[in-house]
Order: sequence, then structure tokens, then C-alpha cells
Amino acid sequence: MARTSDPHAASVKSWLTRARNAGSGTAVQQSGDFAGTDPQRALSGRVVGVEGLGGGISETYVVTLESGQKANFKVAVVAPEDPREEGGAESEVAAWEVAKLVGMDDMVPPAIIREIDVPGDPRPRRGYGPGVKRGSLALWQEGRPAADYDPNESPDAHNARVFDGQEDLQRAAMFDYIIGNQDRHEGNWVVGRADGKIRLIDHNLAFTEAEGRGSVYSEFLDRIRTMTQKDSGEERLLNPLSDQSAARFAATYLAKKSQILAKLGASGLSASKVAAVASRIDRAASGLSWADLMGWNDGPSMRDQGS
Repeated sequence: MARTSDPHAASVKSWLTRARNAGSGTAVQQSGDFAGTDPQRALSGRVVGVEGLGGGISETYVVTLESGQKANFKVAVVAPEDPREEGGAESEVAAWEVAKLVGMDDMVPPAIIREIDVPGDPRPRRGYGPGVKRGSLALWQEGRPAADYDPNESPDAHNARVFDGQEDLQRAAMFDYIIGNQDRHEGNWVVGRADGKIRLIDHNLAFTEAEGRGSVYSEFLDRIRTMTQKDSGEERLLNPLSDQSAARFAATYLAKKSQILAKLGASGLSASKVAAVASRIDRAASGLSWADLMGWNDGPSMRDQGS
């Protein structure tokens, strides 16, 4: 998704205000849309409908609760043919726990672990049978998928709509980096049709244990990179954000580090996954530019490595 220009001079979201701490340069955000949400209360109601949802790796359903609230239910699976699925339900909940602590609760929906009866198993896959299934239940997010391309929409207009300005672009990129997201393609966030809000969905392939730059993939990080031409045989960074320090967007993660690690440990993630998060927080807060943080100047891109 290479572009030669960055049209995101300002966010289209007037609903969110930000300020800066005097002298610190640290981004400060008001409480997000889901701040104060009690996931257990919002997502624990009686289930009145279950419908299979196509696409993706995980066995996924749209659940309707008695309140009328819809939710996305992903069955927790340990699949020997794809070990990345192990712990996927815990990863969804862990991503929400991190989001609450660092002010990303305007972008990341609440999620809980729950057991749901799937009558008739409307979407059987890989021999899964009907009955009660355990998984993550996250508030359903209405909106237009970022992957939804309008043939009448220019590339710059598309990017302006789905990335929503440099500030939220970097906030989402840092979130994906810290949680070790391996799967933030354009199908894994939606944009509100009326208000332009970005909502990040699907975190069951987050929290990689690997430290290499090819282990994290996010379209938000790729957008910051935006390598579009070669100069003297070498790719050149064209997005001005690439050379900026990423530390401002890591400051809250560093300040909340002990709380983040405690929440992740309690969520069921392995000690090695929690340790990897700690390492990424420290590295992101060290003052490196985005390019140096991600190793973009060192060789082939994450996409080139098949991430």
C-alpha cells in the first residue's frame, strides 16, 4: 500500500480532543467511547441469537443478546495445524485490558471470556461439533471495513478515510507494536460511516513472543513506513513520520508498564508473551525513530518477509 503523499494533516474526528503536557510532549487523551464500560454487564446477558460469520481463521459467530446488543464471539481453539490460534480468546481480552490502561478505549472494544451455546452449530469447521463453546465475546462494531474500496474513491481519499490523520495513525501503530499484533490488515478495523471513528477489531493473533521486526504486522505501521521509490538502488523513506521519534506514543505504556504486565499475566497469557510485551514497551520508549524501532532501514520490509 505504497503512496507518495500523506494527506493526513489533521484528524477528521472532532469528537476527540487532545492536549499536551507542558514541556513533556506526551499525548494526553480524554476518556474514550468505552471508558467506564463494564464488559461483564454489557456482554453477560442472555443470548437470543447466534449466527455464523464467514471468513477468517477462527470459528466466529455474531451473537445477539437479550438487550439487543450484538457481539462477536470467537471460539478458543488449539489447532495443531496452526499454533497461532492457541490462546486466541485470551488475546482478545488482553488487548482490551491494555487499551483501557493506555487510553485506547476509543478504538478497542471491550471483550470478555464466555461460554456460548451454539445451537445447530451454524458454521461447523474442521469437525467442530455443536454445543457449548468457550471463547472471547467482544462488543460488535458497526462501520465500513477499511478493506472496503470504492472504485470512485482516489487512493489518497481512501487513506484519509481509513487512517484518519497522523495522530491516530501513530496511536494505532504503537498499540499494534506493543501488543505484538501479527494480523492488522485492512479487514481488521472498521470506520464509522457517520462519524469516521476507527475501531480496531480481531486481536486473536496478537501477543507474539518473537522479537524480530518481521514478527509484528500492522497496516498502520506499514502506512508510517510508506516506502515508494528507490534512490541509488536503495529504498527511501517518504513518509515524514518515519523519522520521528515513536517515544511520545509509548510514554503511557511505559508509565503503566507494571499494571499492563500484571493484567496480561492475570489474563492467561504465557510468561514469555508477557515478557515480550515488556521488551517492546522498553524499546518503543527508548527514543528511537519509527524507522529504527521497526528496523526499516536494515533490509526487506515486514511485508516482504511474508508477515
